[in-house]
Amino acid sequence: MVDKFELIRKRVKIAHDRRNSYVNTKRRPLHFETGEPVFLRVSPFWKMMSIHNLFHVSLLCQYVADESHILHPSEVQLEPDLSYVERALIILDRKDKVLRNKRISLVMVRW
Repeated sequence: MVDKFELIRKRVKIAHDRRNSYVNTKRRPLHFETGEPVFLRVSPFWKMMSIHNLFHVSLLCQYVADESHILHPSEVQLEPDLSYVERALIILDRKDKVLRNKRISLVMVRW
């Protein structure tokens, strides 16, 4: 009976090691310092109200500085109810996606 348990343990360890050998080739160590700029990978469907201030490290990736990432704020004209209208600068691309019984218009806009 003890031999069967040892055999099962050995086989589970072999399977576990084989799985880890495949997984660990794609994994790279992530080390971030406090105050270091990082990118946060979020889904576009998240609402700003539901984003927390604590994230798992797998959602972060290293930030590489680029001049196109710098945003230049312009003056925003607020309505009396403190809302504003966001207008598109230019329409970059437009296409229709055809599903089985439906057509969806897709528009790429530069804001």
